[in-house]
Amino acid sequence: MIGIYKIANTENGKIYIGSSTCISRRFKQHIKCLKGGYHRNKYLQQSFNKHGIGCFKFTILEECNLENLLELETNYILKFNSFKREIGYNILIDASHSRLGVKHSLETKNKISLIQKGKKLSLDHKKIVVKNLINWSIFTDEQKESMREKKRIFSEQDKQNIIQLYKCGATQREITSKYNCSKTTTNKLFKELFESKILIKRKYGKTGV
Repeated sequence: MIGIYKIANTENGKIYIGSSTCISRRFKQHIKCLKGGYHRNKYLQQSFNKHGIGCFKFTILEECNLENLLELETNYILKFNSFKREIGYNILIDASHSRLGVKHSLETKNKISLIQKGKKLSLDHKKIVVKNLINWSIFTDEQKESMREKKRIFSEQDKQNIIQLYKCGATQREITSKYNCSKTTTNKLFKELFESKILIKRKYGKTGV
């Protein structure tokens, strides 16, 4: 079943909103990762370690088409405010970073923008955002193949991912390594981004760039 699901902690009331093209399989993956202690979501893992599997309830919220999946997931995250630490476990408001590549409507983009304006992320939060965004699974097969080439041209989607990574604290060295390309290639891209004022260069020594 394709759709949106919720993981609720019955002990503290906090929730996690997710989406999947096969919800039953995704539930099993969550449980396996949590029991193994290597779930990608730090907050969900910490809560599981403290309360145990008996305090977690898995619920299907809505079945939908693949085209509406990420749009709907983001709307549910906004509806339940599950991105707020006192309410939920979601790390990102915007679900569009998924490799499914579904685009949001203008209304949803505006909602995300209004919430994110003026919102400062903690250092730990930034590190988790970078970890999620830079994870290999967010890329399509075509992107993975392209990344294996040392000399390559970044696509527009690559550029957007790199901009987001840098804003969240990733260094040029980390981005070069993850994209498996030459330092010259990423330096050229960052030079363009800095000169066009899309990104502001961080001071050397503070970020390791």
